[in-house]
Amino acid sequence: MLSAHGSPWVSAITKAEVYHDGRVTWEPPVVYHSFCTINIEWYPYDVQQCELKFGSWTYSGTQLDLMHLLSDDVRYVVRNNESGWDVERGVDVSAYQESVEWDLLSVLGTRHEKWYSCCDYPSIDITYYLQIRRKKLFYTVNLVVPCASIAALTSWVFYLPCESHQKIQLCISVLVSLTVFFLLLIEIIPPTSIAIPLIVKYLTFTMFMVSLSVIFTVIQINALSAMSILQKQFQKTVFEIEMASKSKKQTMPTVNSLFLELPLLNRSKSMKQAFGSPLKRTLTERLRRQQSSSAGSALERQQRIKRPGNSVRNKLRRAERNVQYIAQTLTDRRQAEETTS
Repeated sequence: MLSAHGSPWVSAITKAEVYHDGRVTWEPPVVYHSFCTINIEWYPYDVQQCELKFGSWTYSGTQLDLMHLLSDDVRYVVRNNESGWDVERGVDVSAYQESVEWDLLSVLGTRHEKWYSCCDYPSIDITYYLQIRRKKLFYTVNLVVPCASIAALTSWVFYLPCESHQKIQLCISVLVSLTVFFLLLIEIIPPTSIAIPLIVKYLTFTMFMVSLSVIFTVIQINALSAMSILQKQFQKTVFEIEMASKSKKQTMPTVNSLFLELPLLNRSKSMKQAFGSPLKRTLTERLRRQQSSSAGSALERQQRIKRPGNSVRNKLRRAERNVQYIAQTLTDRRQAEETTS
């Protein structure tokens, strides 16, 4: 075997069978290990093709001729300016035991006859091309589906509320899970630098997207925190402006009289009837005196505007006097009712 890996010699010597027509058959039990060019670009959905090349290192084509069986369907073909004889089923697979990892697709046998410039005799060999396909159920269930499911969790990060701190934890968890799968995949894939496997490209792209989601989440939380601080500062500023405008704004004397001098106007009808007509006349006369005196006190109001603190104290004193007046009036009314009864 010309493409053997290791010693091509037969370790167990068996007897040869000699027939009356001159044919000799020798079938020694042997296990060959051969080199195989691996292309894992579409791993784990890849198809590999291995070659088993048989020929002689010491005998030329005129001394030893290798041929297909006469019972085989031989076709003459020309590939890359080289002639050959192909057999579609070059190996007897009747005793073949199916592998748990690979599917055997085809076994093509080709007889080559090459002429070299150094020699006047051909070099003959028979090469068997074994085309095998990796069984994808195991890798789909245990690698592809979990990786796709974990990667799908990344999109749900953006459905969480902006103020939630679980966004970062979810992103980091997904990233760690993908890293574990990536390390597991490195141990399974054959080490080669010829091509990058498809699943490695997918995992690398997914990890990159998850890393971007972590960065965007951090930026989003930072922006939300800054906006919250600005919103609180804005509300505080608006409140201070409103309070300043209210302190400068002066109400009309009549309104002051209604809310400071006549608080009983907001009472219910039963309370109004309890006080009777004399109380109403007294309150009405007091309101009139306030309105007449407000016309001649413009200068005093201007001074109160300049000194808002004195104005507030005056209003509080006035409200205190009104409360005392109302309490005294209620007491007199109750004593009058007890006397009449």
